[in-house]
Amino acid sequence: VGRVRRQDMVAVVRVAAMRRNRGGAGAAAALVACVAVVAAAGAAASQAAGESQGWTPVELRRASELLDYPAYCGATQQPIPAPATTQKLTLVQAQLFIRHGDRTPSFDVPCWANDNVVYNCSVDMLQTAFTDTSAPTVAPPRMFLKTMMPGREYLQGNCGLGQLTQRGVSQQLANGANVRAAYEEREGLLPADLADDADAFHFRSDDVERTIQSGQALVNGLYPPSSAAPGSGIPVVRWWTMDPEMDNSVCPPTGGKKVCPAVANATQAATTSAEFMDHLKTVTEPLDAEVSKVFGVPVPDGWVNGGINTKLDCLMTHVCHDRPIPAGVTQDLFDRIVAEVEWQNKFELEYPNVTRFQIGKLVAEVFGNIEDVVRGAAGAKKLFLYSGHDNGPIMPLLAALGVFDGQWAPYATLITLELYRVGGAAGGDAAEAADADFVVRVVHNGVEQTMTGCSSALCPLPEF
Repeated sequence: VGRVRRQDMVAVVRVAAMRRNRGGAGAAAALVACVAVVAAAGAAASQAAGESQGWTPVELRRASELLDYPAYCGATQQPIPAPATTQKLTLVQAQLFIRHGDRTPSFDVPCWANDNVVYNCSVDMLQTAFTDTSAPTVAPPRMFLKTMMPGREYLQGNCGLGQLTQRGVSQQLANGANVRAAYEEREGLLPADLADDADAFHFRSDDVERTIQSGQALVNGLYPPSSAAPGSGIPVVRWWTMDPEMDNSVCPPTGGKKVCPAVANATQAATTSAEFMDHLKTVTEPLDAEVSKVFGVPVPDGWVNGGINTKLDCLMTHVCHDRPIPAGVTQDLFDRIVAEVEWQNKFELEYPNVTRFQIGKLVAEVFGNIEDVVRGAAGAKKLFLYSGHDNGPIMPLLAALGVFDGQWAPYATLITLELYRVGGAAGGDAAEAADADFVVRVVHNGVEQTMTGCSSALCPLPEF
């Protein structure tokens, strides 16, 4: 047992179970024995499995002994500053874009041969099937706790791949508190309570658990839940999502295949270009070989579910929690791995048409939200929240706005796109809105940005 992979052990259990179901008492006894051996094997079996595949165990040391703490970990959520101007401005809309918070490793590839970290997650989902959601509150007869089965996950412990951690929840609660301080307390855009004007909000994410939970944590930070009176029921807040193929915030290769199909060809053109291929030969391949030696396992092929970015994911999910990493990871090697992943991503986003095809439809949707306010359209929203990932919408959106610095988006990144009316007060009829002057401002992780094509950070709407 110590020399087979974990998935092979699971196959043994399944075969024994099949034989037991056919009436074999001996097979049933074998099943019990097999389960006992599997349970006892633990980390030793995991390490032996690595050795059987030619992996080399490496010396491990605490990450803090080897590396500086990276900004990627999203340690501090920055407040949203007031506009630096003497103009009289009235905030009339805010659109928020976030990356999910801190999470577990998301790739089903080994980090290094003897990575025996045990992951313990405390962020769970309570859910139930409910047919009548028309009322503002519900009183479900019971809630079901979604729980990962012990020993049935890729990671050791009770966490799924890419699962949001308690730290990730705390990061988004802090984002929500910063949004409240800026847009409810300072600017007066939002009501004091979510239930006071629920139609003013639109909350959305892709259909991935960590982005749903991250967005909901931000909302809970924006409007901390109050103690409800007994029997009053649970408030209902609508959360929008969609099938991955129709999601315009995370386009190919991970989503949006129906709404942005041209991305695949544009990306292929980038990654088969002479400049990219030359970089792979002179920089990427030597780095892959060096990393494979230090980690004791080969860097997998590919980009979406392979390549050097899988090793960066391994490093970040360990470094952010000061877990053991290979002792051969120097600060210089770590920095070169980060630089390589950032170079490949930035090269693609700057290649002709990639960003345009990848995020263009979402940008059109965002601009349509602005136009609703400018025209005084009925039902125009005051606040939108888009919860997603680093590769969509965060980094492509920054590239589209011309404010992407090439650095990988940290956990819990927050971009705010604000619409201000110059002079006057909020509200008014459509004619007043059409004649008004508007400016747009972007704040990225607490820093005001000046977008490409804009004369200042407070960008006149025609320039935007």
